[in-house]
Order: sequence, then C-alpha cells, then structure tokens
Amino acid sequence: MTTATLSFFYKLGATAPAGDRWLSVTANDGINTTTIFSTTNPVTEWTHRWFGPLPWTGKTVTQMRFLRYEDIVRRQWPKNAADMYRGILRYSWHFLRMGVFAKIRHNSWPGFLAVIYPPALLLLCFVMALLLGLANAAIIERLG
Repeated sequence: MTTATLSFFYKLGATAPAGDRWLSVTANDGINTTTIFSTTNPVTEWTHRWFGPLPWTGKTVTQMRFLRYEDIVRRQWPKNAADMYRGILRYSWHFLRMGVFAKIRHNSWPGFLAVIYPPALLLLCFVMALLLGLANAAIIERLG
C-alpha cells in the first residue's frame, strides 16, 4: 500500500500588506483540523512544498483551495484616479464598438444599468463641468 503525501506549489506576493499576505494548508478528518503548513513570508517565485507520509493512507482526501478577494481583485483595481478613468474610457469604447452594451441591454436591463453607470457618470460629470465653465465665462464676460 502506498503512503499518503501532499505536494503543492505556492507563490505569496510581496506587494500585499503583511496582514493580507498568508497561506495556510490544513487537513480536516471530520473531527479534527490539523495545520500542515502555514506562512506569511513573501515568496516571489513558485515554490514546491512536499509533506509526507501523512496519516491518510486508505482514506478519502478532499482538497479545497480558497482564494481571498484580495488575491484576485486587488491586483486588477486601478491604483489611481487617472488609471480608473482611462480604464472606463477603454472598456466603454470597446463595448460600444463591439455592440456589447446593446447585447447586455437586450438580455438584462439591470446588468445594462450596472455596466453603463460608470461611463454615463463620467460623461455627466464632463458635461456638467463644461456647462459650469461656459456659465462662468459668460458671467465674467458680462461683468468685465
């Protein structure tokens, strides 16, 4: 009979704040939970870890992997306002050019509202700033 082992690769980015950077590998047999490996140290390259023999020989083992919200989303979010506006304009142009807005509107009006909201708000702010600038210029011209 073969012995049970656990082998995995991991990479823990150094860009996340220390409190948001952790990895814990545990085993649960339905009664007890055992921590096999735990770290908060950044590892920038893929690292292989191997543990064994483990007391699971002849038992069913279920592997579960949990990614935290920060693992996926935080890396994709813009780091400043200029990047955010540039991203809104970029995706709006692509969605408009490829007909994605129309397809979403056809399939789901709440989804359409969610997708159209950022570019619509950006456009509204631009138009309001333009109108306020023109109104201020007209007032200054009358007074001057």
